[in-house]
Amino acid sequence: LKNTNQFELLDELLKNDLISSPAFKNIQSSFAFLSKVRFFLHFHQKGSYRDMMSYEVRGKIAQSMGYTVKEFFHKYFYEAAYPLKKYSRNIFWESLKQDTRKVKNLSKNFALNSQNQIILDNDPSLLFSQNPIRIFKIFAWISEKNYYLSYPIVRSIEDHVDQMCPIFINKDSQKEVKLCFKRIINGKYFSKSLRLLHEFGLLANFYIPEFKNICGLLQDIYVHHFPTDIHVLSALDILNDLDVDENTDPFLRSLYHSIRDKTTLKLSVLLHDIGKGIRSPGQNEEILGAQLVPAILENLGYAKDSRRVKDVSFLVEKHLMMHDLLLLDPEEDETYDMIWDLVNNDIERLKMLLLLTYSDRGGTKMKMSLSQIEQLKIFYQHTLYHKKRQAVPGPIKADFLKMVRLPRDMQSHLEIYSEFCRSNEAFACELLFKPAKNSELIICSKDRPNLLYSFSAVLAFNKLNIVEANIHTLRDHVFDVFKVVNSTGAPIDYSDIFALQNQIKGDLKRVYVDQEPLSQIFKNQSFPISQEKAKAKEIKLKVKLIGRSIKVETHDLHGTFMILTGVFSHFKMEVQRAVLDTREGTASNIFYMRPKDVRYIIENKAHFLRTLKLALEQLVNTKEIFLQETSISAIPDEPTFAL
Repeated sequence: LKNTNQFELLDELLKNDLISSPAFKNIQSSFAFLSKVRFFLHFHQKGSYRDMMSYEVRGKIAQSMGYTVKEFFHKYFYEAAYPLKKYSRNIFWESLKQDTRKVKNLSKNFALNSQNQIILDNDPSLLFSQNPIRIFKIFAWISEKNYYLSYPIVRSIEDHVDQMCPIFINKDSQKEVKLCFKRIINGKYFSKSLRLLHEFGLLANFYIPEFKNICGLLQDIYVHHFPTDIHVLSALDILNDLDVDENTDPFLRSLYHSIRDKTTLKLSVLLHDIGKGIRSPGQNEEILGAQLVPAILENLGYAKDSRRVKDVSFLVEKHLMMHDLLLLDPEEDETYDMIWDLVNNDIERLKMLLLLTYSDRGGTKMKMSLSQIEQLKIFYQHTLYHKKRQAVPGPIKADFLKMVRLPRDMQSHLEIYSEFCRSNEAFACELLFKPAKNSELIICSKDRPNLLYSFSAVLAFNKLNIVEANIHTLRDHVFDVFKVVNSTGAPIDYSDIFALQNQIKGDLKRVYVDQEPLSQIFKNQSFPISQEKAKAKEIKLKVKLIGRSIKVETHDLHGTFMILTGVFSHFKMEVQRAVLDTREGTASNIFYMRPKDVRYIIENKAHFLRTLKLALEQLVNTKEIFLQETSISAIPDEPTFAL
């Protein structure tokens, strides 16, 4: 090959019969599309990274090419990037010397070479044109034996797949096709085979027509690397690794092998996002997906097992719920009550839901870390063997505390609470420094409205972020423990701790003891919005009610906790406990509320969400935030926290 220009090189590859005519046309189309994208990138984006499409310019690129963002990414992935990846691989294979020596016969028409590749024993043009069903047997062998496709097989399938159509297959052959799918699902290497089925277009055309709707479907870029269909295949890879990869977590491997009906689990991972393909704005994709499951399983030949149909429908509908429950307070009895209610006291469903959650997260940017897997293990064991707390008489508690030595942190907390109880001001606070760890701010006071908002505002204006909040209330006594870091997310430096201790103590005392309004304390002060973090043009907001708690998922920005608690104060809601989780630029905060607050949110959902979104938008639409002169409780129906 002599040419270096990509289009001239493509012509030369075709002339030398190194690529097929369909491959030539598809690669040519892909190059043309990507050339246009690069042209517009150079026009809209400056600097050394102008060939890398950033989040800020993707809308401009799509509009310049006459597409919506969703249409653009579907075309970009399925008509450019994905075909180029596939055909580039084929060209590489074509350059290698093919091993045609048989070491094992698989059937009358297929054999195995020394590289564990399936090779042809007859003319492929006659083999697949006369009986296209033979193609499906190949994928069953791959799933069962971990065989590989030789390049002649790949090219033969590509040349004949367009001639195959389900409506031209008789009933006997259709049964055989369904049987091949069941063999694939039951095989040890099922994810590898399903990925190949999808690559050749057979998964949607012959088995799950609804899968077409999620092909290339754009997803939340803060969580997902890939379109929906590729995410599903990645989740299947994660699940399959529990069977074939000995380096995966031992607990998860043993949990997987303890599942009685692995087919149900595999099908639920395959179908868990199927509802996204038919969802309209405002609709619940999990419920829609669960409604599609019975018809899909009937088409696949699984309808006779009613238990399996019900279990797959349940897992698809609840596949996001376990991730939310894992964020709840593990010390609360009601957390485990909710889990058992969710799975209807079925241990098999609990195990499958945990593994579905693990696989789903593994197919995203937010894969479970080792500590999160350990948390999952503890959560599972606590759920199985949870014993509800029992009331212990006061004198026994007193004797026990005399007998044992409290951990140092708890002893510090007790001393601060003792100081509060003896204080004439009914107030005490302390910022405890933790080298290279999250520092702790302990606040003790008498309860009153807007207290949590006031505390969070003081921290925000002192450029501290709350990463964990433990809120305790007994009668009118408040004992709050906040784990805090600086505004960049790093632990507080030792050189800053003494100045921060004095400043925060002074500000909190002015708020609580002197009862000065926040607008007076921070007059002419603001906290700047980080322009590096606040790149999004629109606020990301997902709200879900879980029992008596509300989960708010949004951008992880400095001031987020202050804004959220301010909105709760506006609606006169009481936060009884908060569990915060921050990863990959996303904050998932869970607030335990009073039952009447939860009822209000349910009954006034649209108004509550609108108010919350308008308040959060300041974190992405302004450069700095000032506190208003008026109290937070006086926020209008369309509030603003900035002057």
